Amino acid sequence: MTTHPLTDNTAKNRLVKKVQDAVLCRWVNDPHRMDKRTLALLLLASAADVLENAFAPLSDEDYE
Repeated sequence: MTTHPLTDNTAKNRLVKKVQDAVLCRWVNDPHRMDKRTLALLLLASAADVLENAFAPLSDEDYE
């Protein structure tokens, strides 16, 4: 599925960083304790099949 690309690189970088931080630094195993907006962002990115794009710039260690 094609998604609408972000042309504002600042906004795109901020969203990518937010996704990376949510998964790598602030992950909680209970979705009820997670920030609702962050959870929605992760679910929407996964549904749009662009979640993998947020992890592409990570180092191999962080990616694993």
